[in-house]
Amino acid sequence: MFAVFVDLLKAFDSVHRPVLAPLLFLIFFSMMLRVAFNDCDRGIHVHYTAQTETHSTFADSLQAKTKVSTVLVSDLLFADDCALVAHTQAGIQELFDRYFTSAKRFGLSVSIKKTVALHRSAVPAEPPRKRDSNCGWRLASQVRQQVLLSGQL
Repeated sequence: MFAVFVDLLKAFDSVHRPVLAPLLFLIFFSMMLRVAFNDCDRGIHVHYTAQTETHSTFADSLQAKTKVSTVLVSDLLFADDCALVAHTQAGIQELFDRYFTSAKRFGLSVSIKKTVALHRSAVPAEPPRKRDSNCGWRLASQVRQQVLLSGQL
């Protein structure tokens, strides 16, 4: 699994109203991400279950009704920061290229110094001997260079 944490340069400065700036930027940022990932099939498929609570009779309430759904996750957001996630390096590259192109179209710049790429292998090579505080994630400086340099920067 690959993750690239992307930060925008002076993102909140792109909106010129002090009181509404964070709200207006979040709307602006959401539209930028929608344009970037509108027809994209890269990311991580997350399967989740949901129980339906509609019981018309007592017999219906005794049967478990569980629906399994799948959602595609390609980006995780916090304020003006974004984490792109994918299973493959080609997938993360496509997501980063789309993000970068969309940011450029919307007049925003990606902070290369604050952008970090991480990689976590699916199966650990050896069992952990002590508690791993970063849950197996390793800073992928080589991956970061490949992702950023082969992108449109």
